[in-house]
Amino acid sequence: MKSPQKWYWAALLVGVLALAAAATRVKGDSATPALERFHADGTATLDPSGSSATGTIKGNEIGAAVITDSGYAGSGLGSTGNPPDFCILGGGVVTITAADGSTLNLARSGMDCNISGPGIIGGNTGNHVYMITGGTGRFAGAIGGGNYVFTLNNGVLLIHIDGNIQAPGDRDKG
Repeated sequence: MKSPQKWYWAALLVGVLALAAAATRVKGDSATPALERFHADGTATLDPSGSSATGTIKGNEIGAAVITDSGYAGSGLGSTGNPPDFCILGGGVVTITAADGSTLNLARSGMDCNISGPGIIGGNTGNHVYMITGGTGRFAGAIGGGNYVFTLNNGVLLIHIDGNIQAPGDRDKG
C-alpha cells in the first residue's frame, strides 16, 4: 500500500516542478515580451489656459523624461459638499519623451475635483486610469495601463503613474 503513495507523491512533485519551470520568465528574445510594472513620478507647469502641462518625469521604464499632457473636461458630477469644491469627468492625451527620443503615448480618463482648504491655492486633484496607446523607438508597439494621479496646489502640478507595460523594445535603456 505504501508503494502507490510514493508514486503519487513522486508524480505530484514532478508535475509541480514542471509547472514551475514553465512559469519561469524566459530571458532574451521571446515571442511575447514580458508584462512589467511601470511607475513614474514628476512635476509639470500648466500653460496659461490651464488645459495642458509640460514637465519632467522619472520612472523605472523611461528613465528621466519629458512629459506633455493635454487635458479636457466633460460632464459635471456635482459638489463635494464643501463649496466651491466640485468634481467633473475629465481626460487627456499624454506623451512621454525619453532621453533617447523614444516616445510613449497614453490616453487617460477619470474624475477631476477642485479642492479647497487651509494652505490650498487653486487646488485640483485627478484620479484617472490610463491606457498605453503605443509609442516610438523602444516603446513601439507598447501596450499596458494603470492609474494616473495628479494634484495641483499653489501652481505646482505633481504626477504619479503606476501600472504595467508590455513592449518589444528594451525599455530599461532610459
